[in-house]
Amino acid sequence: MPANRDFKIRGYTIGQPPNLPLIVMVAGGVAGRLLDEGSAGDGVADFVFCAGLSIWSYLETFHGVNAFRKFLGVAGFLLLLRFFL
Repeated sequence: MPANRDFKIRGYTIGQPPNLPLIVMVAGGVAGRLLDEGSAGDGVADFVFCAGLSIWSYLETFHGVNAFRKFLGVAGFLLLLRFFL
C-alpha cells in the first residue's frame, strides 16, 4: 500500500486521513453528546469541540491544498459563528 493515502480524482485531493485537530473535534463532539447537558464535563467537551474546529478551520482555510478544502475551512468558521450566536 502506498504511503500517500489521499483520495484523489484526476489529481485533485478530495479526502485524506483525518489530522489531529479533526480527531480532537470529533472526540469533543461525541463526548458532548454522551454527557448530561449543563454539566461541567459537557462544558469541557464543548470547549474541546470548538478548539478543534477552530484550529482545523484555520489550517484548511489558509493552508488547504485546493479550493474545495479551503471552502470546507470557511464552512467550519461559519459553523463556529453559529455555535456562539
